[in-house]
Amino acid sequence: MSFPTVITHGDADGIICLSLFLKHLGNAKARIFFSSPFKLIDTICNSIIGRRNLNEIYIFDLAGGLKALRVASAYDKVLWIDHHEWEVKSVPENVELFIDSSSPSASQLVAKYFNIESNLVSLANEIDVNSAKSEDSIYLRDLVASLKWKYSGRLLANKLKNLAITLAFSGLEEFEKDARIAELMNEYSNWVKERESEVFSKTRIFDVNGNKIAVYETFDLVPIYIVNNKLLEHEQAPFDIIAVIMHRLNLKTKQIGTKIELRTHTEKDIYPIAQSLGGGGHKKACAATLQEFINTEKFIQRIKDLGI
Repeated sequence: MSFPTVITHGDADGIICLSLFLKHLGNAKARIFFSSPFKLIDTICNSIIGRRNLNEIYIFDLAGGLKALRVASAYDKVLWIDHHEWEVKSVPENVELFIDSSSPSASQLVAKYFNIESNLVSLANEIDVNSAKSEDSIYLRDLVASLKWKYSGRLLANKLKNLAITLAFSGLEEFEKDARIAELMNEYSNWVKERESEVFSKTRIFDVNGNKIAVYETFDLVPIYIVNNKLLEHEQAPFDIIAVIMHRLNLKTKQIGTKIELRTHTEKDIYPIAQSLGGGGHKKACAATLQEFINTEKFIQRIKDLGI
């Protein structure tokens, strides 16, 4: 028996997309992969290796390009649901795109496509536009963040898969009464407080082309919401552009790569910045991953060159 393949983003929205899809299936019998836009083509290829029956693949909350679409079309049927900015003009015949960049979350589109009613959608809508205010949305945001902070690789993938399954068939309250989860989130909360205490001292402020820019550069993996929300308290807030520049050493190539997360406190369209770096996302929340070292000075120069 062949099970459908699912590739989804490894953030709260992507996890909720998966949860809604499993609820639609009525079971958890699916081949599940978590990915990022940067690793998407590799993930699709990995899902194909060793498989004879490539019947159905569902891709959620991940923007793709023509190459990704062509690779995914190795499957007989492709359903791709997303809410990021897309610029693809041609689509293989066996690929169905359900795209709406005006939607606050991909989860909302998954629920709409499969005609599912779930309070998880409102949580995804809050979290994915960086406006988590309800107790449940804050809890789920921090739960996902704590799992990604604690685990990595296959172990993390299994944790996220189990999270989606539990959300689909039991609910968020299952985690709220789990003592091990409470301990993990307490550890994560203490770590967040330490990072928050450093935000102002590690953030550099610039004025470029009339835009107020805040740049936080680090060799740690710091969730963007921590910096973005803390900077709302800064005496110079609000900022038109918030950039969190994170460096990571590739153990195979011994080269330092860079991930840049972008947000805004204003109505500034920051998507062109991510796009110029080979990334994507939304007009107010986007990112780019580069296989090179980009520091604060190079980033600011990029803003100047773009004339944004």
